Amino acid sequence: MNALPATERLQAPAAPLPRIVGLDVARGLAVIGMLAQHFASLPPSPPTLFRPGSWVGLVSGGSTILFAVIGGISIGIITGAARRLDGQQLLRARMKLLARAAVIFLLGAVLNAISPGVGVILCVYALCYIAVIPLLRVRPRTLALAAVAGMVVVPVLLAYLAAFKQWRLPVNASFEEFDLLFAPNGLSVAPLTLYFLLGIALSRFDISSARTVLGMLVGGVVLVVVGYGGGWVVTEGAGTGTAAAVPPAPAGGPATAPPDNAALTRGLLCMPEPGQVTCVDPAFDPDTYKPAWQAPDLADQARRVPHSNHVAEMLGGTGVALLVTGLSLVVTPRVRRLVVPLAALGTMALTAYSLQFVLLYTVSYLGGSDLLSDNQSFLVMTVALLAVCPVWRRLLGQGPFERLLSAAARRAAQVG
Repeated sequence: MNALPATERLQAPAAPLPRIVGLDVARGLAVIGMLAQHFASLPPSPPTLFRPGSWVGLVSGGSTILFAVIGGISIGIITGAARRLDGQQLLRARMKLLARAAVIFLLGAVLNAISPGVGVILCVYALCYIAVIPLLRVRPRTLALAAVAGMVVVPVLLAYLAAFKQWRLPVNASFEEFDLLFAPNGLSVAPLTLYFLLGIALSRFDISSARTVLGMLVGGVVLVVVGYGGGWVVTEGAGTGTAAAVPPAPAGGPATAPPDNAALTRGLLCMPEPGQVTCVDPAFDPDTYKPAWQAPDLADQARRVPHSNHVAEMLGGTGVALLVTGLSLVVTPRVRRLVVPLAALGTMALTAYSLQFVLLYTVSYLGGSDLLSDNQSFLVMTVALLAVCPVWRRLLGQGPFERLLSAAARRAAQVG
């Protein structure tokens, strides 16, 4: 493998900053993947090894992981890349990250307000910025090993923590702060921070060198085999690919049972549903009921479920992210002209990502939600961004939200 150019330049009206365009391409792919998660009709079932047509399902959840890994690489580059900052330089770098986190969090809060029910990653993303600040000077190998080890340990700890929460809190209790930080499923800070740490570690190794890229590709293959391959062996290979039947909850709480099993439903208030009956004790109070302790099923950790933060999903999804990033770094210098729109989209990732929620809100407000199918919406949005971003980049430079981030970071560095 030939050594890659250390940097390539995207022209802007202001003094151009050196950029690794392959990273912009990978970030652009992550944005398109995020659009697909929200707009496109993706396969409802997880990808399987021997059905290549199902592999498009890796986009669901995998795009979030790629977005976070690239985010970590960007943080690493901002904070010195291969150089270890200290003293005043380190203080300025930390102040820049805090300022960026504040802007991203506020933007995420606004987008959450106008897009209820849609998974906006930005608030969690911003908290990950803050979480990594104390670890900026950790040696890259230590950081990488800790991140990968965490992808095995943290999902199990989160599963037990969630079980403990369910055990100690009433059914109707709400603990949103816990879910934001430690939810075992969905977007939460603890698992997402691991991807950021791995990205920071990669940035410390000279991300564009042939040796680093080769390591990313090999590491990506290993993680895919261990994560997705190992998960497949444990589930499908062992005949546990389908979820086990849900056992009835302890007396007093909600329970499900087969419709012909009268013994489990005697003395309860029951509601027939397709294939089962859901029952509850007449004295059940969801505001005070606390179920008995039930340990989590660790076999779930081997199942590839999007946004599940299972071990298989975290390791395999990280492997895919490393492969996409590594291949982008290898291929981009050879097809620079072809990937200009994608690279431009990658330089405006925050603006492009946010725009989809503004569009969703606007279309919904105008009553036009049914004008386009899911896939048509995805194609229209993707083509529009790939057409507009290069023009914007050439004529105006940074995207509007990227410009806001840069301004906040500059001001914070002056304070530091």
